[in-house]
Amino acid sequence: MLPSGKRGLEAATPHLEAQRTQTSHKRKAEEQSKVGTEAKHLRLEPDNEETQVQSPLPPLDPELDSLIDLVLSEVDDAFAESVWLGDADPLHSTADPPTDSKRPVSGGGSELLHKDIGALGIAYQLPAQPSEHKERKVEEGVEPPLSADSPAPPTQQGLPVNAGALQTGPVPHAERSASLAQLPTDANVIAHFEWLGRVYPGVPDSVLETHPFYRYPKYHPAPGTTPFDVDLAEALASAKFRIQASSALAVCREIMGKEMLSSYDFQQLLFHTERLCGYAMGRMPVGSTRHKARRAIENLGMVFLVLDTLHCAAEILGERSMKHLWWPKIIRHIDRAGYTRHFLEPGNLSTNAEIISTLDSALEHYRRGQRPPLRMVVGLKEALLCKPGHHSTFGRSRWSPWREDAAQWRQSIVPSLTGSE
Repeated sequence: MLPSGKRGLEAATPHLEAQRTQTSHKRKAEEQSKVGTEAKHLRLEPDNEETQVQSPLPPLDPELDSLIDLVLSEVDDAFAESVWLGDADPLHSTADPPTDSKRPVSGGGSELLHKDIGALGIAYQLPAQPSEHKERKVEEGVEPPLSADSPAPPTQQGLPVNAGALQTGPVPHAERSASLAQLPTDANVIAHFEWLGRVYPGVPDSVLETHPFYRYPKYHPAPGTTPFDVDLAEALASAKFRIQASSALAVCREIMGKEMLSSYDFQQLLFHTERLCGYAMGRMPVGSTRHKARRAIENLGMVFLVLDTLHCAAEILGERSMKHLWWPKIIRHIDRAGYTRHFLEPGNLSTNAEIISTLDSALEHYRRGQRPPLRMVVGLKEALLCKPGHHSTFGRSRWSPWREDAAQWRQSIVPSLTGSE
């Protein structure tokens, strides 16, 4: 025989179970009535991490509550699935989509279409009119492809990656001829600049390589030689005193004209290379304020002579030149060095136009870290120094040693050319 307290508990148990069952069915009925509306909202509204945690359900509507009571009183088995579902589709058919699916923040159809293309890749083709369900199947982490209006990556804009590393600023003078992706080589330089074919015609490249305007000694300094002082060159670049570039070029000319170099020659070459580098990084003029071809030739010509001397000096000094530290700084300084279409307008001398465009192409070679072709280097120096224009700065006496070197070389090659005929 059970105690009175326990008998009371057993008597109250059916009543509690009935209340629990009734409350459960009320909530199921409310979910069934609202599931259609909530599913529609889920299709239109984006997932939010804060709203993914379900909030407590609101109180039941009084009319719905009375309807549930009426239904429960008229059925025998309130747990039967047919009482609540009938012929309706199962509840799981409208379940929430996976939380890892990606929906657009706003209803932009065209933006979503581009993302779908990026997710599908080239292995699949989109249907003519993709369904709303498929438009949401965009995997996370897939970047959309570039549209027709999107800018191309730097590596697709026509220039190599290493050119972009040297030119940190905008490309100057977009109309200059040297902006071509492929520059002239030794094999086709005359096809690009016909006037170079008139410079030492018939002289083979093997002989032309001995020209003092091109050659330099192929010897490196001793292991104990002091390396290039980049800090000193940068200090000279920002200093107020003026560096006489022609004097430094003259010393380098004498050293590079030797067959053998002593330790003193290497020290002198290093000393003047540091000063030329400071000049090239700072005070070296790279543009012309006057719309005259002669002035443009003088400025671009000096830039060309300085850069070619620095390139050869770095080759002689080898690793001690520290070229990788200061050459990009020079390239940034000469970024806007070039010619404009003004010098090619009718009325200008064609010879000046040819020299200017060839100088521009030569500077582009240096921007890319290479020396211009053999006949371009020799031809430009011959035109600048041996046949200077009227009132040109290169016609002054300080440049006479270069002209003497060229004249002596011409005499020296006559026997070899005569013997080869």
